[in-house]
Amino acid sequence: MAVNEAWNCDKGRFGFTHLTDVQRITEPQLRGEDGALRPASWAEALLHITAAVHASREAGAGRVAVVAGARLADEDAYLVSKYTRTVLATDDLDHRTRFAPAVETEELSALVGRETATYADVEAAPVIVVAGLDPEEEVPILHLRLHKAWRQSKARIVVIGPHLGTLADLAWRRVPTAPGGEAAALLALIEGRNEVSDALRAEGAPAVLVGERAGAGSLTAGAALAAAVDGRVAYVPRRAGARGAIEAGLAAGLLPGGRRLADDEDRAAVQEVWHTELPTEPGRDLHAILTDAAAGRIDVLHLIGVDLVRDAGSTELARAALAKVPTVICQDLAATGTVTAHADVVLPATGRQERAGSSTNWEGRTQRFARAVDGPDLVQQDWEIIVQLAALLGHDLGVNDLEGIRAEMARLGRRATPHAWPTVPAPTAPGPGQGRFVAVARPLLLDRGTMLAGATDLLATARPARVELNAHDAEEHGIADGDLVAVVAGTARLELVAEVRRDLVPGVVVLPANSTDEPAGALADRDGELVVTLERLAAATDADAATRAPAGEVA
Repeated sequence: MAVNEAWNCDKGRFGFTHLTDVQRITEPQLRGEDGALRPASWAEALLHITAAVHASREAGAGRVAVVAGARLADEDAYLVSKYTRTVLATDDLDHRTRFAPAVETEELSALVGRETATYADVEAAPVIVVAGLDPEEEVPILHLRLHKAWRQSKARIVVIGPHLGTLADLAWRRVPTAPGGEAAALLALIEGRNEVSDALRAEGAPAVLVGERAGAGSLTAGAALAAAVDGRVAYVPRRAGARGAIEAGLAAGLLPGGRRLADDEDRAAVQEVWHTELPTEPGRDLHAILTDAAAGRIDVLHLIGVDLVRDAGSTELARAALAKVPTVICQDLAATGTVTAHADVVLPATGRQERAGSSTNWEGRTQRFARAVDGPDLVQQDWEIIVQLAALLGHDLGVNDLEGIRAEMARLGRRATPHAWPTVPAPTAPGPGQGRFVAVARPLLLDRGTMLAGATDLLATARPARVELNAHDAEEHGIADGDLVAVVAGTARLELVAEVRRDLVPGVVVLPANSTDEPAGALADRDGELVVTLERLAAATDADAATRAPAGEVA
């Protein structure tokens, strides 16, 4: 009750059909010489992987990488982190499918172990600052608490970023920024002479909520703002397993418990529990992994619960990387586009409802969950698969069940004192202009994600896929609300209905991240930059316009 007051979002309540959908992977598979995937035994699949890993070692160091989506149970995330560093002897791993700024690893390590904002703080805060986050689409239970605070306590909600999203009806004030400008805006509020800064100083104890789409250094800036006005900051990632992945050190340079690989004391503390030497230099994050893979510098890429074709910050880079890697391992629930087109080895994983485990939410609150249903006969839990792979590669991870993993996690624990927040980097330059737009990929709750496979009735209620643009920009380009528009970048294009809004920063358009045949990442360059042009294709019909609700505006 303290977490969600018995509420659940629609996706959490009704998004279970993926467990029995036709895309469900129910047995191991190998890609044959004819290019097709064929059924295989577990022994055959695991031995194929071990042979590939051994071959990569003969070619030299740094030829293996691991990418795990942020949906894993805490125990699985921890064991993947340990396996990558101890068995594969590499720090080349990530749990993020977006291309994160370099400073983020230091920010995440500084976050772990701190007293951060909670649901209770959000309800009690007289002023709530939201940066780089659309709660209704990304963390719906948090949106309910924001709505409750707004309705019952008259909380003043301040939105920082290029658009208001679904907070248009709740926002008291808006601080508009270009994409990536959230950190500078947060810092400016500390000494600002405006009604938002005045309210923060006068009311005190605000909650500062920073989402994963906020620009580089935003979490540090949010922490500085919270400290200056006696409030609390929180990092609010979208996926349910993201905070557990952070706690587990599932990113290059980040070790369990908020430790840093480059810190000698931190590294020694982990080595003492893991009984092995660790790499001393931070490895590659997702962008670097994919870039090197596309250049032929990675031989084995192990993907765990992640669909890079649809989720990566650049679809072009993801496809180029996957096409070049000799052995792509997909450990997953469903036959995603990554699996069907690129996997050389497929390992069927257990769904969350089919096993027990633990999950840590954005507050840092850990809860255990129990198995609710039985899964297919041949699927295995992610941690079980990792233990077997380690054994075949000649390593004993020292755990054989969930309780053993939990005991080791508790023994290692968190760093005694959290690391200091890093320096906020200088803001990046604003968008290109001259008829081009900077695009923001906005994740929607109900989209084409793996967890919604087969949920036909639920998806029928999804928000329509639109391209949102500023009213002045629309007028300048001859685009009206409801027009059919082509969003173009190079040879890639998406055709979407236009939604003209007054709450968007000029020069910026907002796209659904994963609601179209090709994801928004298909428009990005290999660095994940989204710069597009718009072409009006057809006018809106009167019927289209009649069904459209007007967009709100906040001064």
